[in-house]
Amino acid sequence: MRKLYLAAMLIVTLLLVITGCDTGTGGTSSGEKTARSFEWARKIANEVRDTEMPDGVLGGIAAVYIDGSGLIDPDSIEATWVFGFAPDGAGAEVAVLTVYVDADGETAHSTGGSSSFEPIPDYNNGKVVFWITTADAEVDEENLDYAHRMFVCTEQDGINVVTMYYVASNGSYVAGVYLNADTGEVLWQ
Repeated sequence: MRKLYLAAMLIVTLLLVITGCDTGTGGTSSGEKTARSFEWARKIANEVRDTEMPDGVLGGIAAVYIDGSGLIDPDSIEATWVFGFAPDGAGAEVAVLTVYVDADGETAHSTGGSSSFEPIPDYNNGKVVFWITTADAEVDEENLDYAHRMFVCTEQDGINVVTMYYVASNGSYVAGVYLNADTGEVLWQ
């Protein structure tokens, strides 16, 4: 529960992106409309972090409208990668830098809040696909109909946890799967 603020902030960010809240943009755009991976977005987010919070470490990841290959949808205005960074110093109450990266490479960022912060590992594309595959297998067993998936990954009580959300085309919640981010163990569905 100590990391509830960071997890809540990432979840609120997901909801704001889905409902079309304007976060503002800055940075550069690639101009390309191609699906984008975690590692691609993380590189862009790191550039913002290096400027805004050079000692920042990763403490949260979120993705909105991510496909089964671990790529955000280039045709969805809501498709976004979100990264939460805080100064190195695990456990300290710190302001959090949140970096948003859309499918065009446009970025926006904000700094605020105060959270008891624990860093998470620097995951890769393969791990993101592993989370999706594992969670999808749980949802597929239930034969649920969903249009989009999104996830949040943070440290919670000593465990790196991925919460995968499945939503209908109208944005309503269909299902959720909670995984140990490091082992893939299903913690709750």
